[in-house]
Amino acid sequence: FYSYYIYILILLKKNAGLPYVFYVDLYGLLNKEFLGYYSPLRYSGNIILKLILIRRMYTYSEEISYINNPSYIGFIRSGALSQSTSAGLVVIINNS
Repeated sequence: FYSYYIYILILLKKNAGLPYVFYVDLYGLLNKEFLGYYSPLRYSGNIILKLILIRRMYTYSEEISYINNPSYIGFIRSGALSQSTSAGLVVIINNS
């Protein structure tokens, strides 16, 4: 459940460290003895692919963070004119 939020922060924030995606979250895992079949498509595979695309297109600028309320956080990436899209990004994460 929380993996969506973690991947949003890892892939889209500017200073969140080295962005990485676990293989199992994208492609699944087949281990009948231990876990059974873990399907990434019903869990987070499609969303992670969309986040990777968003990262590639919109995360080339400075960031303004808004962490003023314990119920939500947000940040803005303003967009870079040197990139082909030059569009920005607004992310709001709510805990409800």
